[in-house]
Amino acid sequence: GAAAGIGAAFVKSGLDFEAMEGILIKGTGATGDALQDLKDQATDVLKTVPESAEVVAGAIADVNTFFGTTGDQLEDTTGLFLDFARVTDMDVGDAISRLDAQMTQFNVPLEESDELLGDLLRISQATGEPMDTLLGQMEKFGPIFATANFEAEEAAAMWGMFAQSGVDIVAVGPKLEKFFGDVAEAGGDPRQAFE
Repeated sequence: GAAAGIGAAFVKSGLDFEAMEGILIKGTGATGDALQDLKDQATDVLKTVPESAEVVAGAIADVNTFFGTTGDQLEDTTGLFLDFARVTDMDVGDAISRLDAQMTQFNVPLEESDELLGDLLRISQATGEPMDTLLGQMEKFGPIFATANFEAEEAAAMWGMFAQSGVDIVAVGPKLEKFFGDVAEAGGDPRQAFE
C-alpha cells in the first residue's frame, strides 16, 4: 500500500522512479543503499512541499553534495531551501550553491542555516532589496566583511540599509576594503574601527 502511494505521488508529479533515480545518481554519484536512502528521503520531502519530484530530487542531490548531510538533517535542510527558493522566486539549485558559498565564507554551521535564511528574508523584505541583488552583494563584498569579523547577517543588513538609503555599495565597497586593510595593517581591529 505504501509503495502504491509513493508511486502515485511520482506519477502525479510527472516523474517516475527511474527519472528521479537518474537525477539523484547524476547529482550525487550514489549507488546501492546510499541511493535508496536518498530516494526515500526525496519521497519524504516530496510529501511536504508543492514542488515537483524533479525539483525535490535535484534539491536533495544538491544539499547532499554541497553540505554532505544525510538522514533527517538532509530532509530538513532540503525543505528549508525549497521554502526559501519558493518565497524568493529563485531557482533552488542556485539558492543552495550561492548560500553554501556564503555559509562557508562567514563560517555559518549548517545547524544555523534556518536562522541565516530567515534573516536574509527579513532583510530583503524590510529594505526592499531583491534577494538576488542581496546575494550578489554578499558574493562581491562578503570577503571584505568576513575578514573584518562581521557575521553574514550583519553584512547583509548593512548592504540592505545602504541600498535603502541610496548608497552605491559598488562605489563604497572598494573604499571599505581599503579602510579595513589600512586598519589591520596598523594593528587595529577593522570591525571595531568601522563601528
